[in-house]
Amino acid sequence: MSSAARAPLPRRYISAQAYYHALRAAVAEAQGDLPQAAEALQLALVYDHESLHLTLELGRVSLAQGRVARAAKMAEQARRLDPGSIPGALLAAQVEQARDRPEAAERVLRRAERREVSGVDAALALARLLVAAGRGPEATPVLRRAAERAPQEVEALALLARVERDAGHLDVSAQALRRAVERAPGQRALRVELTDVLERQGDLAAAAAQWADYLERRPGDQAALVHAARVELLLDGEADELLERLRHQTRSPEDQRRLGMMLARSGRPAEGAALLGGLPKPSALDAKARLVWGLALEASGKEDAALAALEPIGPDAGPVYLRARVTLAEIHLGAGRPRRARQAVQAALTRLPDSAPLLGLMATLHARAGELQDGLRLVADARARGIGGRALVEAEAELLTRLEGPAAALARMQALLRTEGPAGKVAALVASARAHRALGDDARAEAALEDAEKEASTPRERADADLALGAHALDTGARPGQAVRWMRAALAQAPRDPAVLSGLGRALLAAGDVEHARTFCERAARLSPRDPKIMEQLGDLQRTAGMPAEARTAYRAALKGLDRAVRSGIHGATEDRARVRVQLAGLEGR
Repeated sequence: MSSAARAPLPRRYISAQAYYHALRAAVAEAQGDLPQAAEALQLALVYDHESLHLTLELGRVSLAQGRVARAAKMAEQARRLDPGSIPGALLAAQVEQARDRPEAAERVLRRAERREVSGVDAALALARLLVAAGRGPEATPVLRRAAERAPQEVEALALLARVERDAGHLDVSAQALRRAVERAPGQRALRVELTDVLERQGDLAAAAAQWADYLERRPGDQAALVHAARVELLLDGEADELLERLRHQTRSPEDQRRLGMMLARSGRPAEGAALLGGLPKPSALDAKARLVWGLALEASGKEDAALAALEPIGPDAGPVYLRARVTLAEIHLGAGRPRRARQAVQAALTRLPDSAPLLGLMATLHARAGELQDGLRLVADARARGIGGRALVEAEAELLTRLEGPAAALARMQALLRTEGPAGKVAALVASARAHRALGDDARAEAALEDAEKEASTPRERADADLALGAHALDTGARPGQAVRWMRAALAQAPRDPAVLSGLGRALLAAGDVEHARTFCERAARLSPRDPKIMEQLGDLQRTAGMPAEARTAYRAALKGLDRAVRSGIHGATEDRARVRVQLAGLEGR
C-alpha cells in the first residue's frame, strides 16, 4: 500500500475498548500478522463504528491481505462517513486498481485532486497512476499544481523532475530538483537525482558542487562519499581527498565492495579490482560484483585473472551472465584464441539454447572467422525457431554485407522491419542506414536513422540512434552544430557511456570547441582506456590541440587495442590499424 493511504487522520476513540483493539491491531501488523490485525480492527469498529480512521485502517489492511471485497466495503463506508475525505478517495482508488479498473481509479483521483486544498496526496497518487500508464506528460500539470499548492512538499517536486527528465526536459527537471534540495538539503536521494540530471547535461562540475555542499552537512555519509568520489574521478581523474576519507571509513566487507565497484567503474580499474579481489571471501561475490571485478581485471590487462573471475557466473544471473560470456569470448579473441571463444559461447548456448544475444554472438564469431555462410545458417535456424532481436539483426546485417554486399543487406533489413519487435526494428533501421551510406544514398540513410530514433523505446535504443545520427551529421556534410545536438541527446540517455562521451567530444571538436571536446574525450578515455576507437579519437584531439606527447600515448594505446581487434577478426581492424600507424608516424617524424 502507498503511504498516501496512511495520511494522518483524527484518532479519537469513543471507548477504551475501541482504543484497546486498535492498539492490538497495530501490534499485530507490526509483527506481520495481518489476519489478527484485521480481526482487531473489526472489533474496534464494533465499539466505534463511525470512526473514519478505523474504517480506513481496516480497508488498508484488507487490501494488503488481498481481501478486495472487504476493502471496497470499507471505502464505501468511508465515503458515507465523510464524502470529502481525501484518504477515503485514495482507498477507493486503490480498490479500483486492485480490481484492474485504472480508468475508474483515475476518475476518483481526479475528483479528489480537485478538492485538495493544501495537501498533495491525491495529486501524487494520480500522477503515479498516469506515469505507470505511460502518460507522463499528463502528470506534469498535476504535479505543478501540487508543487504550487504545497511548496514545502519535496515529493511532488521530485516526481515532477522525473517526469520532465524522462520527457527530455533536463533544464526543467534540474530546476525542480534544485527547489526540492533547497527545501530538504539533507536528503541524499534528492542529491542523487539532481546530480544524475546534471551529469546528463554534461555538467559534472555542478554535480561535484552539489555533493560538496551535501557532505558539509553530512560528512560521515559513506554512500554520499562514494557518489562524490565517482563524480570527481569522472570530472578530472582525481579525488584523492574523498578517496582517503572513504578508505578511512571503509570498515566492513560491504563498504569495501561498494568502494571497489565504484573505482572499477570510474576509471580506476586496477584499484577497484584489488579491493574486490581482496575481500575476505571474493568467491562469494554476487554475480554483478563478480562481473565488475572481471571487467576491471580485463581493463587492467590481467586477462587470465579476468577469465577466472568471470567463469563461475552462472545462467541464473540473467543479463549479467550474458555480459560475462561476451567478455569471456572477447578476451579469448583478443588473445588470438578463437576456438576458446567459441567454446565459451557454445557452453552458454547449451544452457540457454534460445538466447538471442548468445546466438547473435555466435553468428558474429562466424563472421570474424570468415565463415559467412555458417553464420547465416545459424541466423536462419534461429529465425525458424521464432527467435529475433537486436543481436541477430546486427549479426545478419554484417554477414550479408560481407557476403553479398550492402544492397542485399538493405533488402533483408527492410524485410525484417515487418517482422521484428521494437529492439530488432531499431537495429534493422540503423543497419539500413549503413547500407544506404555504402550505396551512396546519404539522404535515405539519415531518414532511416530518424525513423530509428522515433521507434526507440528504451534509453539504450534512443542513445544508440542519437549517437548514429550525430556521427552521420559529421560524416556527411560537416554539420557540427547538428551533430552536437544529437550527441547531447544521446548523453541525456546514456551519460556514462564512453562511446557517447567520445562522440560528443568529436562533435565539439568539429564545432571548434576544443576545450569542451577535450573534457569529454578524456572522460571517455578514463572510462574505457583499452577501446581503440576512443583512444584514437583522443589522440586526434590532442594532436589538434598541440599536445604531441599526449597524442602519441593515446595513439599507442589505440594500436594495442587494434592489435587485439585484428587478432579477434574484427572486420576493418587492419585498415584502422594502418591509419593510426600513419598518424603516429607523423608525430614521431617518421
